Amino acid sequence: LVYRNEVVMAQKSFSRRVVVLGGLSGILSFIQSKNIYALDNDTEEECQQFELNLNNLPPIYITETTEARIIQTLDNDGNLKQIVLNKETNIVYSEFTEDNSSLPQDELLPSISQDSGFRSTITNKKIKRFSYAQIGTAVGYGATAAQVVAYLLVCIPGCYTIGNYLGTISEAVGKMAEMSTATPGNDNHGIQLTIATIRYYRTRGGHRHVWREDVQIVGAALY
Repeated sequence: LVYRNEVVMAQKSFSRRVVVLGGLSGILSFIQSKNIYALDNDTEEECQQFELNLNNLPPIYITETTEARIIQTLDNDGNLKQIVLNKETNIVYSEFTEDNSSLPQDELLPSISQDSGFRSTITNKKIKRFSYAQIGTAVGYGATAAQVVAYLLVCIPGCYTIGNYLGTISEAVGKMAEMSTATPGNDNHGIQLTIATIRYYRTRGGHRHVWREDVQIVGAALY
């Protein structure tokens, strides 16, 4: 499943309309809902588009549809490139390295359905590990922090920010800059993310109703 570059990349000129997240974890702006076209069957599919700004990093553009997740940011020459997750096949394609790879596996954690208060409930938690070899294959060992963030986010459908863990990712970027495909242990070390699905509620008429469900990164460490 490949989406037409000229349609997806046009989002760079869209204006921000609603800021839905701010603070240390960056600013996530809703761009708009629109229709894009899949090349394989030429049918329209509605998508949501967002722009994520993290400190002084280049913007990261996120497009989410039912069939694919597309993340874009600048390469080292200043060109906008994309990483695409095909949700049907769990294959990730990166324009940065022209590589196809499998989606990293999840490890479901115990204690599912943790009530974190009247307004929200954690319905599940999982760990996803990204080895330096996987990251390097997708965006290169000389990748910037924005490019690594783009790869991590494309592998987590429904997640639109990295929380307060840019420092951990930047540390990994520094380590990768000293590596190559021949570096021993690339497959055994990398970034470990803890991911939670959180259900939010609103109260109406004295009863709690589901408002929305978010996927968030709630922990990050190097392993």
